[in-house]
Amino acid sequence: MEGGSRQDTAREEEAVMKPLAHQETASSECMYGYIYLYNLPDIFNRGIHANCSTLHPWTDVCPTLENGGLGQSLGESSPLGQVGSWYASNPFMAEMVFHNRMLQHNCLTDNPDAASAFYLPFYAGLGLGRHLYAGSSIESRDGLSNHFVGWLMDQPAWKRSSGSDHFLMIGRNTWDFRRSQDEGWGSGFLNKPEMQNVTKLLLERNPWDGKEMAVPCLTNFHPQNDADLAAWQDHIRGLQRNRLFSFAAMPKDRFPDDFRRILFKQCEQSGQCQSLDCSNGICNDNQKTLGLFMDSVFCLQPRGDSFTRRSIFDCLLAGTIPVFFWHRSAYKQFEWHLPADHDSYSVFISRYDVRNGTKVEDVLNAIAPEKVQSMREAVIQLLPKMVYAVSGLSLKQKDAFDVAIEGVMRSFKGSMVSLQR
Repeated sequence: MEGGSRQDTAREEEAVMKPLAHQETASSECMYGYIYLYNLPDIFNRGIHANCSTLHPWTDVCPTLENGGLGQSLGESSPLGQVGSWYASNPFMAEMVFHNRMLQHNCLTDNPDAASAFYLPFYAGLGLGRHLYAGSSIESRDGLSNHFVGWLMDQPAWKRSSGSDHFLMIGRNTWDFRRSQDEGWGSGFLNKPEMQNVTKLLLERNPWDGKEMAVPCLTNFHPQNDADLAAWQDHIRGLQRNRLFSFAAMPKDRFPDDFRRILFKQCEQSGQCQSLDCSNGICNDNQKTLGLFMDSVFCLQPRGDSFTRRSIFDCLLAGTIPVFFWHRSAYKQFEWHLPADHDSYSVFISRYDVRNGTKVEDVLNAIAPEKVQSMREAVIQLLPKMVYAVSGLSLKQKDAFDVAIEGVMRSFKGSMVSLQR
């Protein structure tokens, strides 16, 4: 078998890492086919986080690896007393979370000849992260991915399809892997010819690459059952919102024309806004930003260092209506998870209009109360698809992971149908 079977990957270290002993389930449940989970050499996944103290040059990320990548439990400080559903999660651990959930997937097969899709649990983001900020060489940034591609090209299933039925999850944004010049930022992994046919799930996609799709960032909420999810939805639905809008961001001093500064100024001049300056690291505690958003009807979501932000998902988790200024922040990113009718759950205000004097407060105040109520309810109903459950057995409804995998499988089946015509 290519790379061994999924049973070989079972570890006793953590309960969430234990694969379920599936039989190939009924075709109605696996209507898009079965998935073969590669058992990669440890150097490409678990071996990366074995030395967790080296994963980031100045931050200890070891606690975020606990509980299968969900992070440390918030314990008694969990909202609504939901101990077991709240964790201090780091979005960059998404590769580990997806790997754990894939081990529990109901549509796995040990037979590559029976598979419609092949999952590659390569922790590309974790492997690159340690080399991004310390002036590392091109060789150190590209070394692991080059090794991985070399290994992959020797696999029989890969040779049959050139990767067109393979997919992986990368826990960073696409631009960290699209270095076009030797002196540029990041790795050149996604520019490699061998990666062009592979489907990639990322925290931020390249909108011009049809083989990429963005998936929601990890929030701190990972419901352990449907009751906890429903209780949280009821809680945010009943909150008294004391502010019209809120805003959390870190302004960039080196950019005097930074759009976030304009929003901070508008917020300060409004009697209906509350802001949080993240410059001092206070927003590293995502419960603080969650609390900020829970007290407002709308939350402003400009682009940050990249177009997408974890703050978008903390905003949705708070039951707060997001206000976007770039289409690439959400509408062209999370197409499998967010409704095509953007106006049903969000507000879009052109950043150019804001720069030319449009007041965000005036735009939001002009929205009819019944429309606001409808949008708030739409956000609350979106929550199951925005969060990652503790395990694949936690919820009866599809969570963010389920939606992502179904999207991949549906796209593969669609491609096969097109080829057969």
